Amino acid sequence: HGWLPYDRSITNYFTFEKDPAVGHSRLQKSVKGLWSPGLHLSANLFLVTHDAKYLFVGGYWDNSIRIMTIKGRTITCLVRHLDVVTCLALDHGGTYMISGSYDTTSIIWKVNQQSGAANNIGAQPLHILYGHEDVVTCVVVNSELDVALSSSKDGTCVIHTVRKGHYVRTIRPISNNPQHFTVPSIALSEEGKIVLYARSKKECGEEKHFLHLYSINGRHIALDCLESRLGHMTVCGEHLVTGDVHGVLIVRELFSFCEISRLSLYRPIACVYVTKGMTHILACLRDGKLIIVGVDKPAKARGLFNT
Repeated sequence: HGWLPYDRSITNYFTFEKDPAVGHSRLQKSVKGLWSPGLHLSANLFLVTHDAKYLFVGGYWDNSIRIMTIKGRTITCLVRHLDVVTCLALDHGGTYMISGSYDTTSIIWKVNQQSGAANNIGAQPLHILYGHEDVVTCVVVNSELDVALSSSKDGTCVIHTVRKGHYVRTIRPISNNPQHFTVPSIALSEEGKIVLYARSKKECGEEKHFLHLYSINGRHIALDCLESRLGHMTVCGEHLVTGDVHGVLIVRELFSFCEISRLSLYRPIACVYVTKGMTHILACLRDGKLIIVGVDKPAKARGLFNT
């Protein structure tokens, strides 16, 4: 990590304060517990409530979802899945949570939190969602659109309603051999556009990577072939931000996947996040670094990244 002097000429300049606990091993905050053997830790296993007070964590050997304070103290455990929890997601309002598991199901939860009460938070299961034949890899929930999405290693994306838990449809990426693909990641725009990242299975020869765009009704809109495996992706307005294992951060137009800007970070990207106001992109690297990238205003040149 490094500190640079303040420069007013840089668009969207920012300041930050270093957490004193970072430099002291005794004060460092950590997530404790026994992970499931062989589990691949990813951003999908963790979510933070919108008030930044609580952390939901999956991936434990006892198939639980643990709710803990930001300081790492466990408040409660949610156990409904029959196998290890693989992914979590929270809706924009913080009211609904969805979880996916090795047991091939997803569960929609109602998050209950009393304002003003210390550590009074919990969640009740509303619906158990079926439709996959293999491990659930990624989940998304949007209560405003009444849409719950789940993707799986079986190469499908299944759509359910949030409030009733009704099955809507199954989407399979367009391919001559759709059974040869897995869907590690999905994303949903505020207008209901669905982005699928499809990757060919290892046993099917050379690994191939594709981005697919679908409407909420299942109509295929766009397709793009990727250079390498994606680490993470997120939709922000009319743009798609992706980070791959080679450390390349790319901003694309959502409706065509046309590349707008790219930035090489030279390390595998594990997670990307766009701040409110779309002023900065946070990129977490596999080596533990957090890269903060300023985004130019639309009126400026096509290149979005500050250098």
